Amino acid sequence: MATEYIKGLYAKKPSDKAPKYVIANLSANREELIAYLQGKEGKYVNMVIKDGQKGYYVSFDAWKPTRAKSDVEIISEDVNW
Repeated sequence: MATEYIKGLYAKKPSDKAPKYVIANLSANREELIAYLQGKEGKYVNMVIKDGQKGYYVSFDAWKPTRAKSDVEIISEDVNW
């Protein structure tokens, strides 16, 4: 499957001066990103930040579970967390 880039969402490596807990910088072109999201179905759109040859990029995650939620066995509904 070919990589589908998220239109309007861009990831960049942080500067060398950024704290270690900063993993990536994200920028969004609102018009492009909104148009892209409106073209997708479902409540959520999963995305992945990847480290490519030319730097970071954001791609669409098309993974779908193989089992439907109704196929999951419920062991107990009385769970006290």
